[in-house]
Amino acid sequence: MPRASLSNESSPPTYGADEVTYILRERPTSFAGSNFLGLEMDPHHADIVWACVSNIDMKPSNTNGIARVNISSGEVTFYDLSMLANPTTGHMAVLNDLVFDHSGHIFITDTFGYQVLRFDLVRETAMVWSADAQFCSQCAAVEPHYDGPNGVDYLPSVGGSDGYLLVALGSSSRRILKVNAAKPHVPAVEVMVASVVGQVPLDDMDAILFRGLPAAPNVLYVVGNGVDSLFKLSSDDGWSTAAVSAVFSTQCPHKQPSALASMINGDIVVYCTNGFGNAPYPITILEQ
Repeated sequence: MPRASLSNESSPPTYGADEVTYILRERPTSFAGSNFLGLEMDPHHADIVWACVSNIDMKPSNTNGIARVNISSGEVTFYDLSMLANPTTGHMAVLNDLVFDHSGHIFITDTFGYQVLRFDLVRETAMVWSADAQFCSQCAAVEPHYDGPNGVDYLPSVGGSDGYLLVALGSSSRRILKVNAAKPHVPAVEVMVASVVGQVPLDDMDAILFRGLPAAPNVLYVVGNGVDSLFKLSSDDGWSTAAVSAVFSTQCPHKQPSALASMINGDIVVYCTNGFGNAPYPITILEQ
């Protein structure tokens, strides 16, 4: 496959750099051996959807990046971000979820690399935005773990304050981190989540989705992949703290809910997987 040139090709990624580190664009002939993970509609183009493309089984794959898909024409543009794999872990990047900010960027979680990437839509360039130490509870492990950054959503700036990302750590981490979307050097802060005794624990977090007023989302839905649950979290202090206000059973056949979407009518749509590499079961719609 033809490949564009890299800038700083021999240098490792610079965490929290102020300038773009890598430039790479590629048009693959096939996505064989890869998984389409996080999906996000382009906020400025109704016929464009963006997707994370990786292999969550860590098997050889010819694609590891993000894809821009025109759902009207079928045209696909692929941006290979494999060169941004975290050299500290030695693991292949697994790009899991993505979200747009309000400044022309896409933020992408790398679950096995314990980092968050940023892609510039205008310049078509990418960089490592954050490799916060709190992403990395299992960095010393020989095998990659699913407890790195997984689901992500964007909390816009309010009253001149910086915008933030909320990043859910997967597997048994049971943590949601608030990451500054304007200043990469600012350490991530854990959202202190209060749960109710007797509730299903907020565990094995995957996709997350804000709801509420656009300027100040006060409700967050979180998928619990291994516990077959959808958690509804609420916050009244800008996500310094939160409480689990409701828990819903997704009733996924294999107890693997993995993705969320919001419908125009207000329904929450849960995507149920059928194991890695298999065809998915139909989605479950929960009316809220």
